[in-house]
Amino acid sequence: TLGIDTTTTIDFSRFEDGYLVDAYAKEAMAWCIENKIISGSEIGSKRYLNPRKHTIRAEAAKMFSMFDELINSNNSSIIYIIIFYS
Repeated sequence: TLGIDTTTTIDFSRFEDGYLVDAYAKEAMAWCIENKIISGSEIGSKRYLNPRKHTIRAEAAKMFSMFDELINSNNSSIIYIIIFYS
C-alpha cells in the first residue's frame, strides 16, 4: 500500500448513475471524488460518474496528474510507476 488513508464515504445518490458503482469500488471512488481526482461529468443540471465507461488516455492522464499533485502537496516521498499500454 501507499500508506494513504482512503476511508471516506460520500452520498453516491448525488450522481444520476451513482447506483452503478460496484460495492468493491465505492471506498476508492469516494476517496477519489473527495480528493478531486475523479469529478464525473455534468449534463444540464445532472451529474454523472460514468462508472462503467471506458477511460480514455486523456482522462487517465488527468487522474494521474491530480493524484501526483495530491501526493506532492503532502510532501510525501512516495514513488509510483505508471505504465500505459496502447
